[in-house]
Amino acid sequence: MTASDWDAGDNGQVYYSIPGNVGELFHVDQHGVISVHAPVDREAYDTFRFPVLAVDAGSPPLTGSVVCRVEMDYSVLLCSQS
Repeated sequence: MTASDWDAGDNGQVYYSIPGNVGELFHVDQHGVISVHAPVDREAYDTFRFPVLAVDAGSPPLTGSVVCRVEMDYSVLLCSQS
């Protein structure tokens, strides 16, 4: 996923994060790429839904978010803007 900021310099940098416990299983890097940290038991969980936050370095910082849905049956990652 991508987020953009019109500010110049350091204020235009965007930082991604996944809040809560799901951040222990999934990771988003600073390029917006989501990956899995550990094996997932599809029999126990076939779908995950979690927010991904984007925060810029401005003062005050601006934020945006999407809700990502990971379906284990089809290895599909779907994100919708919130």
